[in-house]
This record gives sequence, C-alpha cells and structure tokens, in this order.
Amino acid sequence: YRIGDYEKALDYVRQAQKISEAHNLQKHLAYIAQLMGRIYRKQKKLDEALQEYKQALETYLQLGYVREASETHSN
Repeated sequence: YRIGDYEKALDYVRQAQKISEAHNLQKHLAYIAQLMGRIYRKQKKLDEALQEYKQALETYLQLGYVREASETHSN
C-alpha cells in the first residue's frame, strides 16, 4: 500500500486474512483490519476505514494488546 497500488494491497491483505482466519490468528487478524483501515483511508473510503479500525481496536482490546489498541486509536 505504501507505493500506492491500493487494489493490489487489498488483494494481498485479503489473502493474509484467509490464512489468519484458517489458523485462528487473532492478533494477525486485528493487524490486518488495521492495515485495511489504512488502505481505505488512503482511498478516501472513510466509512470503510472506520469500520476496519473499530474491528482492529475491539480485537486488540479483547486480547489485552494495549500498545496496538493505542496505535489503532491514533489512526
């Protein structure tokens, strides 16, 4: 996403999401949601970004990852 190819970035993130879901990797799923939020924000899709950030925040808080939750709040 950092080079600006947001559609390709979303494709890669969705692939990672499927793998993380298959292995119940909750922290990774939270990071993926946060990353998707960043991508949507760059695309000016603010409603979608907010939804992803909320999902990431909820998961991080459930897992007790305060630093990651704080970072998500700042996004």
